[in-house]
Amino acid sequence: MKTGLLTILLLTCWTLSFGQNMYQIYEDSVLNNQSFRLTSSNDFSTSSINNMMTSKFIFGGHISPEIKADNIQKDFNAMGGEFNQKIEYFNLNSLKNWSNVGLTFAISDNNFISSNYTPDLWNLAFYGNSNYLGDTLDLSYTHFQYLHFQKYEVGFYDKRTQSYVRFGLLTGNRSINYQLGKSLFHTASDGSSIDAQLFGEGFNTDSVSGYFDVNGYGASIEINHNFIFNKDPKNQQVVNFNLSNIGAIRWSKNTSYQIIDSAFNFNGLPYNNLTNFEDYTTDDLLDTLGVSVGQTTRVEALPIRISIQKIPNRLNTAKFQSILGFKAILLPDYRPLIYGGVYYKPIDNLGLSTRLIYGGFSGLKMGLTANFWSGNKFYIGVGTNDLVGIISEQHGYGKSFSLSIQANL
Repeated sequence: MKTGLLTILLLTCWTLSFGQNMYQIYEDSVLNNQSFRLTSSNDFSTSSINNMMTSKFIFGGHISPEIKADNIQKDFNAMGGEFNQKIEYFNLNSLKNWSNVGLTFAISDNNFISSNYTPDLWNLAFYGNSNYLGDTLDLSYTHFQYLHFQKYEVGFYDKRTQSYVRFGLLTGNRSINYQLGKSLFHTASDGSSIDAQLFGEGFNTDSVSGYFDVNGYGASIEINHNFIFNKDPKNQQVVNFNLSNIGAIRWSKNTSYQIIDSAFNFNGLPYNNLTNFEDYTTDDLLDTLGVSVGQTTRVEALPIRISIQKIPNRLNTAKFQSILGFKAILLPDYRPLIYGGVYYKPIDNLGLSTRLIYGGFSGLKMGLTANFWSGNKFYIGVGTNDLVGIISEQHGYGKSFSLSIQANL
């Protein structure tokens, strides 16, 4: 019971990880009348829990004192991820009167997780309260969010800059979103009583039996624009701007909400071991904790994403190009992410890049990407945003893998 909530959180993050596409390559699209693109972008990371600890949660095994000691929690601890699968289609001859503009369509499946927790919550979960008798633990502003939805998008595409704007219909599958306000937990020095102040709220959609079951509908907009510097293709520099997830989902009337706003005291029994709470029923605990529950419709905004990237240009004849980027998700769990690195083109059909990444849900990481073209008709790119995490089950602070395949007709 002590570690149940964190186990569920870690398992969900590990299996349903929100990717950040950092291996875009700009290439000439004038000769391509139609293009199909398949992208799988998967990224999970944490700021303070290493892969050894995470694997113990998911696959089982003894969590030794040494493993716990290796996972030192910080003042701010976050974990989260993205798992996005997308199919895109670009038709540059679909609008006869606009020679440079065509239609674009996209279908995607999106999972998003974002969370943060305090060091005191971690210590309470893994060491219990027996080591903190007489102390007040701060659980304030702990947050957990999980969001699963599909996008069905249509928009306009400009072949001169490969920029587009898309409008999307959303089908929402599942949402879980809980947030604590100012919350404190105090155990008496003799273990005879617990004083707590808990303030928070949250909601979760109706349970689903199938992965694509629909619990709500919404709409979104995505804007993607490439700024081209220098008219000479051999020396062109390209900066990509992307603004996505501008939209919201309206969940069904069966969405459950919970509100807790209470200060309470347990006394008369020894509470130096929290497993004593297993003797209480769920209804007893909800009444004691002052939790209000109900059902209603709920409108939830998508987590807006903004990215600005200097991306490699395949038309540029230089062997080496610098790559730089910035990304933000407008949530308190996500810190602004920045990266910088080098793109290397040893031959015309092969590109390799490496970059250092800092921020997001974790700290410093290293990414690698390989890109291969078969003439102008076929492209494949594979990469990771966490080299240590992808090759190690023990070290690193997450997992990351991305794949992109494009066919031009």
